[in-house]
Amino acid sequence: MSERIVFMHLPGETDAVPAGRLTLIEQGLQVQASRFAYGRRYLQRANAVPVDPVALALADGGGDAGLVPPDGLALFGALRDATPDAWGRRVIENRLRAPPNGLPESTYLDHAGPHRAGALDVRPTPTSRSADGVLPSVMDLGHLLDATARIEEGEPVPAHLEVFFAGGPSVGGARPKSVVRMDDGEWIAKFPSVNDRFNMPLIERATLELAREAGLNVPRTSIESLADDRQVMLIERFDRLSLPTGIGRRHMVSALTMLALHEQDSPDSSYAAIADALGQHGVRGCIAGDRRELYARMV
Repeated sequence: MSERIVFMHLPGETDAVPAGRLTLIEQGLQVQASRFAYGRRYLQRANAVPVDPVALALADGGGDAGLVPPDGLALFGALRDATPDAWGRRVIENRLRAPPNGLPESTYLDHAGPHRAGALDVRPTPTSRSADGVLPSVMDLGHLLDATARIEEGEPVPAHLEVFFAGGPSVGGARPKSVVRMDDGEWIAKFPSVNDRFNMPLIERATLELAREAGLNVPRTSIESLADDRQVMLIERFDRLSLPTGIGRRHMVSALTMLALHEQDSPDSSYAAIADALGQHGVRGCIAGDRRELYARMV
């Protein structure tokens, strides 16, 4: 059994505050069970937001005993969302010299870093400082692309390319990517894969711009062409926003979390179920618009 403190970046603030204590029970590499209890000071905050809107309502609190995930899940959905996805795991495994899927789930959670998706962070103690690494800049794209190629080929990333590790494990998906620093905030650099048969960054950007033309909400995108003619797609992070004092964060959870589902159960769900969940857990005043956006993305 091990414990960690879950931190939350609250709306309008740039520094995270302790939200509560996460207890993990692991057997081998897998989480068998978990428990979460909000801190009393966090519950007293006027602007407190739930860590997990489905399983961890603020009104429930959890007390000293804490709350457990719903429907037999081993880990709370919001914490699963804050854990690296396929590509992020490969980055962490490369850094720790571990085989594929060869680390405890808690290690992936710990090493996702402070730039992970959404507004959560995970630290050892309530007084632990953020493990802020300086994000690479857009000027580092060539070095970052070299690092991603080494990771894909199973080769260690040399010391002069380790700047990649500040933003590499932070975001989801299976393709190579990294968070990078731009003049106006944080963006995600999406790289070509060594296995690509086509110019995937260019195709992905064209698809996103086509979606924008169709009326969907799409963050800003661009293409950066490197000196050796390789291309990288950049997309602005939708879970970050500029504040007078720095970069703020938007809390987010996946549809799986909204539906309290395990990944393997997603084929049995539906867009209608997501629309219902938006009605229950969506932002007041935005539900109708979000449902229209969901329908447009479906068709």
